[in-house]
Amino acid sequence: MKAIVQTQHMENYGAHDWDGQGECPQGWKYKGGNTYIFNFSIEDNMNPEWWARVEAACTSKSDFFEEYSVGETVVDDIDFRVSDHCAEWDAPYYGTIKDVRISFHRTTENQPMSGMRAEIAKEFTAYDVMDDGEVIHHGVSYEMVNGDIVLFSELTAWLDAHVKEAA
Repeated sequence: MKAIVQTQHMENYGAHDWDGQGECPQGWKYKGGNTYIFNFSIEDNMNPEWWARVEAACTSKSDFFEEYSVGETVVDDIDFRVSDHCAEWDAPYYGTIKDVRISFHRTTENQPMSGMRAEIAKEFTAYDVMDDGEVIHHGVSYEMVNGDIVLFSELTAWLDAHVKEAA
């Protein structure tokens, strides 16, 4: 079975110029959201603690940003299609529940209007969320159109070595 959690992002534009003193100005705007997909069992589906743990890992809130759940869906594996839950221009996060954390990964294909350079074929994002909500690991890497895998920290050097800028 699959559990799908859809979220909404909101950004507090009022907090951009806030100096941290007094009450934070409020100016919230909607900014899209994410799709999270988990493999799970019938027992997990009936366990409120499982759902609470998943929701806590998929959501966050601060004076500056909020991501909250707008819906959860349960789908049998035989009926599951990513396209039923995530737009073709977007990519879902896949979550794996482990002992004291939930690991997330996402592969985003480079498409027209994606904002990625033409030399990039795919972007890989991975992070872990502890049960208390703390993000303990975050990594981004890229598959380039020539097949090279490049870490985010090495992307500029790769581009400098492989891309000839137009004069």
